[in-house]
Amino acid sequence: MSIYAGSLQVGNALGFIFGEVVSAALGWRWPYILEAIFTSFLAVLLLSAEKDPRLIQKHRPEGELEGGTVNSWSQQMCQLLRNSTYVWLCLGQAAFMFTAGAVAFWGTDFQVDHFGVSPLVAALVLGGIAVFAGLVATLLGSILADRLLKPTQKAFEKGEVSETAVLARRTQIPCRMLTIAAISGACFGTGGAIANQYIVWVVTLAASVFSIALTNGPINLALLSCVRPELRGQAMAVQTFFYHLLGDFPSPYLVGWINQGLGMYWGYLITEAWLFLAALAWGVAWHRASQVFILVSLEEKLTKKSDSESII
Repeated sequence: MSIYAGSLQVGNALGFIFGEVVSAALGWRWPYILEAIFTSFLAVLLLSAEKDPRLIQKHRPEGELEGGTVNSWSQQMCQLLRNSTYVWLCLGQAAFMFTAGAVAFWGTDFQVDHFGVSPLVAALVLGGIAVFAGLVATLLGSILADRLLKPTQKAFEKGEVSETAVLARRTQIPCRMLTIAAISGACFGTGGAIANQYIVWVVTLAASVFSIALTNGPINLALLSCVRPELRGQAMAVQTFFYHLLGDFPSPYLVGWINQGLGMYWGYLITEAWLFLAALAWGVAWHRASQVFILVSLEEKLTKKSDSESII
């Protein structure tokens, strides 16, 4: 999941570089033509790798899946919406994608308008930062999450904690990482805009994007760990729908209106400050996940104490 999430950022960033370079060399039509050729090739590969889920389902009892009983769509949605940790994680992801979508759309124009650099240089800077952050920070975030979760995993292998406690910990630690990364990204992003110098802006933008890219792995781990196994597929689908609906779909238009009314500087500053909303939402999710982990740990301690007293 981390590699998949990181590839989205890398692909988006490469699109800026590819589009500007090819347009400058061959004309504005050629990026679209070449993109159509590449995606057609990938579509053929996907069709050859497709497995019809109906064929897999025939080998299992009706109404049963590997994770448990199949519920209706409305039942699944009710269960997800009643899960406050999941809801706050989705809201935080939507706020993050609002900033990501607006920066991706307006970042090049902001550099040209505010700092006076050429469109090609602006695209190379923005794309290069996103590629580096998407690759390095995504892997680093996943490695860090694994390291932090290793003691809990070892305790589970020794039979000291239950699977429920492991899942609670797999939600709590990533939520903490998300909150810290969002605060760091917001501070770097707004700080670079306030500094109002191009070199400082580039450095702080790189730090901001790197901080946020650290969340690519932890966000998926938290989302999958805070819901029941049979809801995980639906949870990822709903999260994807809402972070597009509330995030990178409306943000280019809304920030464009701000640019027209207040200027591109204030539009960019508000865009970066929007990450504080992501930090707030993920902070609430961290609080809720911590409460669940404490309750699960306390329940297990009481159960072990009760069992030991019964043996005595």
